[in-house]
Amino acid sequence: MMKVACGCAAVGAIGAIDMGDTAETVDHFDRIRERGEPYWWLYAARCKVCNTHWLVAQEERQNDVILIRRLTADELAQITVSGNWPTDFDLYETLLRLGREAGHTVRWADPINDSSLGWTMAWK
Repeated sequence: MMKVACGCAAVGAIGAIDMGDTAETVDHFDRIRERGEPYWWLYAARCKVCNTHWLVAQEERQNDVILIRRLTADELAQITVSGNWPTDFDLYETLLRLGREAGHTVRWADPINDSSLGWTMAWK
């Protein structure tokens, strides 16, 4: 039986991937364009194996999950030519919600009250 070199086909149109489980998906991605501040978590990528294009959001502050959504050719052109990005992952709160809905949650204590959660979610 031949092993598929990437996991893009198994993801579907949108997916949530634990940061510790990226070997068959995100590890094969080349970043095409980063969105930049204030969207430091967001970039467009291409799978080096199957050439699928993805909108990628790394939620690494709370739940350690990577959210990906397939990009259409038109969406990719809008990003690379015009700098117009899909708004799916514009709010960090959306990443937290989607990650939780996909079953990715981390619980931790903050004994010295030094959490980044408050200021992470405060901007709009």
